[in-house]
Amino acid sequence: MSRFLVALGLMIIGIGSISFPGVALADSPNILIMAEDGDADGVPRKSRISTRVLNAVVTQMDQEGFKVYDETAITLDTHTQGRSRRTDAELIDIAKSLRNPPIDVVVFFTVFSNVTRKSYSNDLNLRVVGRLLSVHDGRRLGNWEEEVPDRWSLPNRCFPNNKISRDCLLETVGSSAKKIAMGVSSVLAERLAHLVDGNKNASNSSGSQLEKGYSLIFEGFGNRNIREIEEYLVIFSGYKNHRPTTSMTKYVEFWYESTIKTSKLRRNLEKMMEEIDLDYAIKFTGNKFTIRNKNIRRRGERSKRRDSGKW
Repeated sequence: MSRFLVALGLMIIGIGSISFPGVALADSPNILIMAEDGDADGVPRKSRISTRVLNAVVTQMDQEGFKVYDETAITLDTHTQGRSRRTDAELIDIAKSLRNPPIDVVVFFTVFSNVTRKSYSNDLNLRVVGRLLSVHDGRRLGNWEEEVPDRWSLPNRCFPNNKISRDCLLETVGSSAKKIAMGVSSVLAERLAHLVDGNKNASNSSGSQLEKGYSLIFEGFGNRNIREIEEYLVIFSGYKNHRPTTSMTKYVEFWYESTIKTSKLRRNLEKMMEEIDLDYAIKFTGNKFTIRNKNIRRRGERSKRRDSGKW
């Protein structure tokens, strides 16, 4: 009995073979699909298996309403094309570098294929392992292992002269790309839909939503201003948690976790600065907001005290 290991890796987001009518496109994350082939035992990203599996899962995700972007299309003008054997670090760096559109979540998954040779047949067994990853803060959003329940008997032509034909095996597995995609789609779709929508379809609509991590940097603010800023940060909608990561004279950085949209967080920060009544400059890159105090009072009186219901 001999074993032939085929490992192939892809980076995808939220595959779906189950219908989730509650998924709201306005709130769904931006998804990037990438082939991962850094492992020397893995199938190159240009192989037939990689291409067919990738196309199959893209089709299913699109049918379920998730926002999926093509790697080549959005990196054509900014990154070198056609590279193979890319490491996880390279793939994550590419995802984090994209701005138009910004990518929110990626998924690594690997399909392992074992060929078990017997005197009367040759069987192919498949197992899928992977993880969801948040691009903004590097959090692992879920892990899973999925084993395809039925085995496949390979055709005799894949074993000429009693030897394994790699091309034949790649073609056979590649032709079953749709079946592989359906085997993992329900797990990924359910997990992603829960992260995006929480429990919106249930009677209690306060379920969890996909959290994002932001770096909030405040330059030129005194201690009094920082204390007041913190009072605002905790009343913003979607607030989950925050903590200072750097604190020096006139420089404070917070790690801020929230389900709020980036655009709304920016509006809230601008509104906060207006109520604190200081002139400011704001800059945003990736998941980092930098707010600089110009040390100029814009009005003689402060605005009325904050109302937690208006954020």
